[in-house]
Amino acid sequence: MEDICRNIQEQILELIADTLSAERKAELQQHIAVCSGCSKYLKALQGDDRLLGDFVEVMQPRVARLEEKVIGALNREPSEKPISSISIWRTITRSRVTKFTAAAVIIVAVLVGVHQFGSSIDGTAAVYADAIKALQNVNTVHVYGWTTRIHPKLTDALDEPLYTSKQYQIEIWEWVTENGEYRIYDRQGPITVWDDADRNYEYNEDKDLLYIGKSVAHIVAKDFQHFQSVTTCLNRLKDRGIKVIEIGTRTINNRPAQGLRVERDNKREDIWLDSQTSLMLENNSYIFEDGQWSQWRHGALTYNQNVPANIRAYVPPDTKNVRYSWDIAPRFEKWHLHLRKIASYYQRHPLPETMELLPRERDEKIDAYAPGRLPGITNTTGQWVLAIQSTFSDFMRNEFQALGSLRVRKDLRGIRLNYDLVTKNEHTKWERVGFVLDALGLELAEITEQRKVWVAHYDGRPLKPWRQVKAPVPNPHNVPLRPGMASTFGPTSMKQLFDSFAYWQDYNLTANKLIIVDETGLPSAPPVGPAREKSAVSCESPYWGGDESIEIAKKWFKEQFGVTFTEETRPMTVYLVRKRQ
Repeated sequence: MEDICRNIQEQILELIADTLSAERKAELQQHIAVCSGCSKYLKALQGDDRLLGDFVEVMQPRVARLEEKVIGALNREPSEKPISSISIWRTITRSRVTKFTAAAVIIVAVLVGVHQFGSSIDGTAAVYADAIKALQNVNTVHVYGWTTRIHPKLTDALDEPLYTSKQYQIEIWEWVTENGEYRIYDRQGPITVWDDADRNYEYNEDKDLLYIGKSVAHIVAKDFQHFQSVTTCLNRLKDRGIKVIEIGTRTINNRPAQGLRVERDNKREDIWLDSQTSLMLENNSYIFEDGQWSQWRHGALTYNQNVPANIRAYVPPDTKNVRYSWDIAPRFEKWHLHLRKIASYYQRHPLPETMELLPRERDEKIDAYAPGRLPGITNTTGQWVLAIQSTFSDFMRNEFQALGSLRVRKDLRGIRLNYDLVTKNEHTKWERVGFVLDALGLELAEITEQRKVWVAHYDGRPLKPWRQVKAPVPNPHNVPLRPGMASTFGPTSMKQLFDSFAYWQDYNLTANKLIIVDETGLPSAPPVGPAREKSAVSCESPYWGGDESIEIAKKWFKEQFGVTFTEETRPMTVYLVRKRQ
């Protein structure tokens, strides 16, 4: 995602200047509508003088990258050691005048295209530019070699990483068809990816599993990043914080080649470019582990070959095990139709200035996902739809997320909600909840009460690998949950286990059940992303409903993690839902 957002942000000034094609403009607006970071970036650039300082802050990484390369070019020595640079940022931000000047310089630099080559004035920028330009005369790329690391798009949270000493064969073909359409065939070991410009298919031979999503080929083709198997590697030459050194020359398939070594942290790539055409002929990837560099990928490249007939005519295998990405799944067809109806409504009515709660005409359960994109609206205004079709208690439990601290009166809990909330990314969950409450004639009040809590302590013992830790009661599936049985699966941190305990104990939203105060010192983590596994302590989160769960939970936490609890009474905040006063 960082690479996608960086590419988007580098083109936002062109979006403001209205120099992009209509199609590219729509693609940027579509991304910005659902990405809070890029949306904030756009608003900073569109703002008045009060936002000038924010704009310069946002642009600091690019200025720092330019600074490093300028200093490096001026002080370059004929050695392979890294070159350090001094910071000029404090000078730029010292006064309003210098901020304004810096902003003006950045805008001019970006608009004239300096950003396309990482704002570099050294030889790396020229090499990158020549290599990208050379691809403009290419219709076909063929990559073959091996890898020890495979990254399926669709994985189970409990899957072991496919990082092994085994070398999986690579076979990649990318080409432009006679009618100008872009195609990708990518086979790496048991995983085959096929993109026919309509759908993107990923077949996992080991699991006999087919995953179907929207095509990415049309996006790649319009973004000058044709042939992603090549450009993904070349784009690293633009990354900030890398060290690039020349590693000599050699002959590859009777072609003279020059080598560049790209290093950052514990990763390294050796890129070999044709000395005459600037096309990449080979790339080798390494990682520094256990005190040494280990190669995990080798790729050799050829160009403008005839694509084999079996590759051109590839069809994913038939299998009963088919899954879809959320945006094309058949079960969401009614939701897509419903969104089109809402968009049609707003063709006749003004869009809300903040949010709007639209009652549904029929009490029909529709499978939905968020954000629900409104055709012709989300791309331009950023407004999207959150489906609210549940009991009031379910809505509050899922949206408010004050675990163990939310109190809803019994007569309110069972109220059926059947609405669509039109909102934007800039609205927080709390703001959305507050808006819905206000529309229903309710409000949220904060009070302080003495609560019984468990204070959690950790004895410091080494923890087991998270995949080995399971709930105390197995879950055979298709049976009602009972205390201690696994309720969710996947890498789970200690904080998430404590939150889950509070969630189930106070499922009825009375705010008078046990909650846990975490004083273990064990790390927490975001619910998604690579950091999730680093702080995980269990692969299952148990169901802790009812008083029967309390003793089971105490025993499980102590045996599995060395976590014990002391019971205390502390003043705690309680959030009370009541009629608006």
